[in-house]
Amino acid sequence: MLGRLLLPFLGPDEGGSNTQVQLRDRLGELLKDRPILVHCAVGLRAHVAVRILRQRGFDARNLSGGWTTWRHVAAAAESARAYLPESRTVPPEPTG
Repeated sequence: MLGRLLLPFLGPDEGGSNTQVQLRDRLGELLKDRPILVHCAVGLRAHVAVRILRQRGFDARNLSGGWTTWRHVAAAAESARAYLPESRTVPPEPTG
């Protein structure tokens, strides 16, 4: 089986032009043997796309919260790393 397919489902306000009608018209271009991860800015448009794909027999998942949420999570994690102490490598305990 091939890896997952990342399907951006962005509207005109997000730099894309995908609509539910376009998705339905282009279902024949997608492979059913690959899981599909759908994303949009906040998750709503992708949620609708996932419902359409699942109704047609695709293994589709929504990136919950959209890329906006994930971008904020990644930024917060990067900021938190600046406050963590340097990691120290602890040697393994001898066996035997």
